[in-house]
Parts: sequence; structure tokens; C-alpha cells
Amino acid sequence: MEGKRRSNDRSYGTLGIEAIPVKDPMDDEPPVMKGLANRATVILGRAFKSLESVVRRSPLLARVYEELFYSRILHRELDMSRLPSGSRVLVVGSGHLPMTALHLARHGHEVTAVDNDPHATASASSFVARVTPYMNVRFGTADGVDADTSAYDAVWVTFNVTPKDKVLERMLQTLSEGAQVVFRNPRGMVTRLYAPVDADCLGLMPHRRRHLFGKESVMLVKGSCGGPFELSETEGGMTLACLQCGLQGVIARCPEDPVLNALGLRPGKTVVSISRQPFGGPLLASVDGRKVAIDAQVAASILLV
Repeated sequence: MEGKRRSNDRSYGTLGIEAIPVKDPMDDEPPVMKGLANRATVILGRAFKSLESVVRRSPLLARVYEELFYSRILHRELDMSRLPSGSRVLVVGSGHLPMTALHLARHGHEVTAVDNDPHATASASSFVARVTPYMNVRFGTADGVDADTSAYDAVWVTFNVTPKDKVLERMLQTLSEGAQVVFRNPRGMVTRLYAPVDADCLGLMPHRRRHLFGKESVMLVKGSCGGPFELSETEGGMTLACLQCGLQGVIARCPEDPVLNALGLRPGKTVVSISRQPFGGPLLASVDGRKVAIDAQVAASILLV
């Protein structure tokens, strides 16, 4: 049936799945701490942009900067993604010094790099034209939340992109099945300065590589879970295991099991995905206002419409 659309809702076609309010992890922080974290994010973002705008003036400094902050991360990301040579790749948030785009181009990929700051785009384009004019990199000014990624085999979302959750949502909605998204996330104490994206709540199976200095790279493959961005052609629905956190749907089919029945998990019931544990752990859902923990394999057998 048709899902109701509200002004601040996300709709996924005719699934009858609606967005519900989700608590922001930062809501548990005192207002002063939230304000400081948001301010720190803005200040650090500007600081890195200023640093890169200076470093780009010297090819030697740029090379040192790449070795210090990018090289190891990019090698591990490429090893994780295993993209075939010649893949079409979009880099979102290329900045003044497009090291991610250049690294991908050096490995034989056709790269398009975008940034929502026209000054950063012009700066990055002139840097590549001056230092590595033979590289196959195209530049453009665009916002990730508006991008159409259907023509790309993979998308890289850099660390300082904001709002990253909205950008990733857009990427996964418009990518073709089998295409990849690789994004960089804070971890540990760095999450006090940068808000992390909960990859386990994106409805796909995340693959991770941890790095030094409070960072990790996360890869998602469109269709790897048949999630909220990929409907089942035979059933016309999706499974509870792939329901994005904060969304709700109606159970169409559920295994015949007395335990599940006692928990309220049966056809016709509305179920809300609240959270999920990483590495294939159980997910927490709500049925009739009651919170229940469900094994991931069991959740994969519950079909929603």
C-alpha cells in the first residue's frame, strides 16, 4: 500500500515504509557539549581546507602530505573495494587538494571529483593541471545530496563531507545494483568532534578497515542486503534484516514459530527497526510498542510490505 509522506519523512515508493523520529546520539550530550562539538567540526573543516590550500602550492609538500594522511588509507580502501581497472568513480568532497581522486586515477580508474565549494573545485582542477596533467580526472561543483550516481561503479565520500548521512542516502538511492560506496568515518575519541554515521543502520552489510588517528573506512555494496534501496522483484517487498533504522513496515510473511508469535511478530503487524548490532548481531525492533531483540537470520526471513 502507499506510504504516507510527511514533510520531514523519507519515502521508499509503494512499500508502505515510513520514517519515524530517531533519537540523535548527541541528544544525550548536554547542550553546551553539543554546541562545542558542532563548532569544533566547523573549525576543523575550515582548518583542513586552509592547510590544503597552502600545501597545494608546492608539489613536494603535496606529496609529503599525501604520504602522511592519505596513502595508507587509500591503499587499504582499494584493497577492500577490489575495483576492476577502468571503473567509473565519483569522489564527493574533493577539496583543494584532491588526493583521493588522484590516487584512484593512478590506479587506472575514470574519476570525476566534485565539491560544493567552487573555490575548492577551481583550486583542485588547477593543481592537477599543473602537477599531473596526464591524470584522467574531471572536476565539477556539485552538492552530494543532489548527485545522481547511476552512471558510476563506485563513489568515495571523503571525511569532511557534511551532512554525510544525507549524502550517503542519496548515493545509495541512485547507484546501480552492485555498485559501491566507500566513506570515511570517525571512531573513538574523534567522534566527540565529528558525528559518525551508523553504517549498520543503512540497511546494507558494511565492510570496515580501521586506521590510525581515529578514522575508519566503510564500504557498502548496493544490493548486498536487498535493503531499503533494493526491492524484491518476486515478492515486492524487503526483509526486516534490511530495514533501515528509524523506518517501519508491515509484516507480510513470517516463519511459523510460537516464540515469534508470542513476541507479536506475525503477518499484519507493524514493526519498527530501532537499532542493530554490528557484525551480524541481533537487531532491536518494536512491535505494538514492545521492544524485542531478533536474531539477524530470523529477521532476514521476515518479509515486509
